[in-house]
Amino acid sequence: MKIHIHIDEITTIHIRGFRDHMMAAGHSAATINLRLATLVTAFNEAKRQGLIDVNPANGVKVRQVKSGGQRKDGRRPFRRSEMLRIIDISGVEILGVIVTSLNLGNRNGDVTIMRIGEVNRTNAEVHYYNKKGKKDVDVPVLPEWVAFAEEFLQHHPDKANPEAFLFWTYSKSGQKERVQMLAMDFADILIRADLRDPDAPKPFGVARRTFDLSFHCIRRTLNMACKLSNMQTDAVKALLSQEDDATNKQYDNFGVREMRKQLYKAAGKHELLEAIEVEEEPWMTLQDIMNVTVYATNKLRAIRVNTEEALPATAPEISAPTVTKESNDEEAS
Repeated sequence: MKIHIHIDEITTIHIRGFRDHMMAAGHSAATINLRLATLVTAFNEAKRQGLIDVNPANGVKVRQVKSGGQRKDGRRPFRRSEMLRIIDISGVEILGVIVTSLNLGNRNGDVTIMRIGEVNRTNAEVHYYNKKGKKDVDVPVLPEWVAFAEEFLQHHPDKANPEAFLFWTYSKSGQKERVQMLAMDFADILIRADLRDPDAPKPFGVARRTFDLSFHCIRRTLNMACKLSNMQTDAVKALLSQEDDATNKQYDNFGVREMRKQLYKAAGKHELLEAIEVEEEPWMTLQDIMNVTVYATNKLRAIRVNTEEALPATAPEISAPTVTKESNDEEAS
């Protein structure tokens, strides 16, 4: 039952209740604080017009996570072996979404509404609308993705229609529903690939469970691959349609290991360098992404022709190059 009250009867208790309801529903702290800030603005206008004497939304925010809780953003890029495991267990359509996002860096809401006509196979470009940035984006694609897209369209029920959605299952729903659907489908793949623990506890002070791997991490994988392949920061920002300093922040979060490698090389500590190489698989480079795309294309082709021929266990081995600081770090600063 809805209860209607006059604006001057709304108190801070009501606003806190609204905040707590959003926290219980699993909204992020950033989303809740943004909505609370909107309420502050609205009530300030009501106060200016003389409708209320006190702004009830002032001072109501989400409690910050204290020491020992989750970091603000712990999501990381995928490694090559992890992406190969994901491809191995993915169906045709979600495989198309995954590999497309890996090559273009699309956000969930953008990749799910791509149309066939937005892919220019002649010029190896893609034109799509960036909903978050509210602008049209033209981006080049890695050459192997063009072949992947052609193979994917062979499975498409409406491949002759340029206005048809590229990923028809997800495009049938509204934006919120398709984003959630893809997120859940990808989460299921992560669980089956042993890359996510479905029973992981909620971090302290966080309303919903969060994971270090999600669909958005595919975008971060391309981001890091561009850095490790020595692309200049401005080019990466244009490719990913990044805003502000998001590109550099991503490098700062996940470039420490590469920096340590450079320090050990400069100091002549080769035994420590060898320990790093053995300790952890390096992040993917653009060459890795291209090889993974070839691997996914072969899988699609095998499915289409219904062959029993097994895919190779891994894509061709590529040694990841180290970052050359002289090439782009000065421009990134």
